[in-house]
Amino acid sequence: MAVSLLPLRNDTAVYSFITTLTGVDFGFRFYWNDQDAAWYFDLSDATGVPLLDGVRVVLGTLALRSSTALPFGYLICVDQSNTHTEPGLTDLGARVIIGYLE
Repeated sequence: MAVSLLPLRNDTAVYSFITTLTGVDFGFRFYWNDQDAAWYFDLSDATGVPLLDGVRVVLGTLALRSSTALPFGYLICVDQSNTHTEPGLTDLGARVIIGYLE
């Protein structure tokens, strides 16, 4: 069972990247919502076709496999400080990490 960390940033409120999950490239777009005081992400295939939109980042596990276009594994959002506090604006990639579990 392999775990890969997503390349998160804590220096900007909106960013995108492409990463390989289970041998397939996927695009992520993370963005901070001031009104909700929460992070969200969109997931697309490597060509930019949307697969998931507006998924709120919360501590715990998110199963991705709801269609054959999505990665088979799980995203795991972990608070490394063990305070069980949802990620704030500067927490992703620092206090809070997201791993992909195949």
